[in-house]
Amino acid sequence: MPPADPVLSGSVSEEAAEVSEVRSETDFESVPAADVPLALDGLSKRFGGRHALRDVTVTMPPGAVCGLVGANGAGKSTLLRCVIGLTEPSAGDGWVFGEKLGTDQAKRLVSYAPDELPMPDMLTGHEYLGLIAGLEDRPRELVRDAERLAAIFGIDGALTKLVGSYSHGMKRRLQFSGAFSSDAPLLILDEPFSGLDVEGSVLLRLALRTWTRSGRSALVTIHDLHTAERECDFIMVLSDGRLVAEGTPRSISEAAGTASLEAAVLRLSGLENVSETADDVFAELLGPGS
Repeated sequence: MPPADPVLSGSVSEEAAEVSEVRSETDFESVPAADVPLALDGLSKRFGGRHALRDVTVTMPPGAVCGLVGANGAGKSTLLRCVIGLTEPSAGDGWVFGEKLGTDQAKRLVSYAPDELPMPDMLTGHEYLGLIAGLEDRPRELVRDAERLAAIFGIDGALTKLVGSYSHGMKRRLQFSGAFSSDAPLLILDEPFSGLDVEGSVLLRLALRTWTRSGRSALVTIHDLHTAERECDFIMVLSDGRLVAEGTPRSISEAAGTASLEAAVLRLSGLENVSETADDVFAELLGPGS
């Protein structure tokens, strides 16, 4: 499936419409469906009268770290829940390596670590990794891999302790140990850099790069657009449930006529004026002599 033209929501500014011709730099027409990590065709989701996703069409390139960015409420979490099979789309189709979204076959091709931490506090770290392996029916050697990853992430000394005693950062590292030890070809991480210290962020970046160098793919949601620009090979920008841009960070910035991905996302999302107004008010209230 070829990459779609980006779509613009009705709430996006006219200026954003002028820079909407943002395309991926990769031609996906030659990639068989079974080799495409994620392909969405008109994916939409409604909750009552509210549109959480509107006609999202995109093809994710293989072997890449793909960033899903957008403001709060843009539809990122809903899109992820549709991809992993927790939410059924209202319209449209999607495939993970050629398997239809929501099927058992598609679910087995995804390893997922959510942003929220609803982790079983009364299990030890060892037991948590064993639980994850059991739910995914992983072979025993992958459980050992998870424990080795826990050592690299610096929490091997805490694996005999209850998860409820872990800090936020330790819980995230435990999640990563389980997620990266999967043999699924598509890794999905929801806000993985949130709450990590410097060491944790460095280790996560190294793990992501090693994962994609092996030919596998990763889809991550990221609020920090500086991190997204530095770490992602491909970006998908959501605004008001619509896909407003897709491509490399550089191609999106160039098409938007901005010097950075952050500025491009603000422009494409119709938030540029909000930023300028806030800057004026902050200068008046918080600046020198205020």
